[in-house]
Amino acid sequence: MRALALAAVLAAVSLAGPRAHAAEEDDTEAWESPGWGWGGLPAVNFSTDEGLGGGLIGTVYHYDGETAPYRTAISFLTFVTTRNIHYHRVDVDALGLANGKLRMDTRTEFNATRTVNFCGFGMDVDCDPAVAEAAADSEGLEGVAREDFVRQFYLARVIRPRGWVNARIRLNEDDDRKVELMAGWRAELLLPGDFGEPGPYPGSLYAEIFPQGEQGLLSILQTGVMYDSRDNEPAPRKGAWLETSLRSGTRVWGSRWEHVGFNGIARGYVPIIGEGKLTLASRGIVDLLVGDAPIFELGRTGGSKPVDFLGGEEAGRGIRASRFLGKVKVLGQPELRWAFVEFEAGPTWELTLVGFVDVGWVATDLASLDELGRAPMVGEGGGLRFAINQNFIVRADVGVSAVEDYEPGVYLNINHLF
Repeated sequence: MRALALAAVLAAVSLAGPRAHAAEEDDTEAWESPGWGWGGLPAVNFSTDEGLGGGLIGTVYHYDGETAPYRTAISFLTFVTTRNIHYHRVDVDALGLANGKLRMDTRTEFNATRTVNFCGFGMDVDCDPAVAEAAADSEGLEGVAREDFVRQFYLARVIRPRGWVNARIRLNEDDDRKVELMAGWRAELLLPGDFGEPGPYPGSLYAEIFPQGEQGLLSILQTGVMYDSRDNEPAPRKGAWLETSLRSGTRVWGSRWEHVGFNGIARGYVPIIGEGKLTLASRGIVDLLVGDAPIFELGRTGGSKPVDFLGGEEAGRGIRASRFLGKVKVLGQPELRWAFVEFEAGPTWELTLVGFVDVGWVATDLASLDELGRAPMVGEGGGLRFAINQNFIVRADVGVSAVEDYEPGVYLNINHLF
């Protein structure tokens, strides 16, 4: 059973210190007035395997009056369910360090889940329920035991403490066209199972391939270069954001899995009507990996902000998360964003309608590049963005895909995907 997000925006508020009365001034941006701002919302979710859960998402901003879009942002998410499933994270983004040349971005996260999707590798996977039912029949299962087995056949469970730290160093003095050298470290400890029972679900497809699960430390170093000409980082309406990077996991810095990866991402923003009231935004990703990696790494890209791929809220909306896994990934994401409501009542408030298409290809490895010549996996849909001061953004998307028989996926989070 796919988890249905029942999360709703019950509250989304922002207090921006001096910005609360800045609306009386001409064209004053939030970051131009020193002070604090914040925004948050509660969320609720239910799935058969993880139970009923609740949590809170929020961001706290510090403005120094000089640094755009803020001097420091601290974002947090805390979420727990009735079946002892946890997802907690804290992100800290600090700008203007080392006389304005250095930016530091960190994440600390704890994730314990029972519903990591695993249907196999490459573009041929179909997650066929008949295969799960046949496996249940061969085990002689009946009643509730059979229902649980079939539902969990294409799932994995894991406890994952993880985090990253990234540094971006300015190489030029042009604030409108920044060129930055980036370097970072990402680590993740994989512990198959959950708090009640170690290891994979017995009899699952994942257990057939990895009988003990994939346990150990994933440690990755990364370096690359970035170009950024966005007019407003949190909610851009024109400009480009490009990056390319190399990454490696090796035993030299503690990783059980050894591999080398390349990542290239191009994001562009073109105003169509009214200085960005209607904007065409797009993102393209190419990601290659050579060597050994667990499924959890095959289901994400490299880059300054790793993207879960292919399927889920970041890449493949309407397709179950990480349904298509492989060492070669290609993605195209055009979005049409229409800011149809904007007004000032203390802070600046904005509502934006979004239409999107996510188009992706996956190849099992470099020896299987012919898979990229097949029809892409496509998800499409629409959504609503609610923004305060063009900094705190609540995103709600609904996506569907023929791959999932048009069963809707509902996604709620903060910030634009790109």
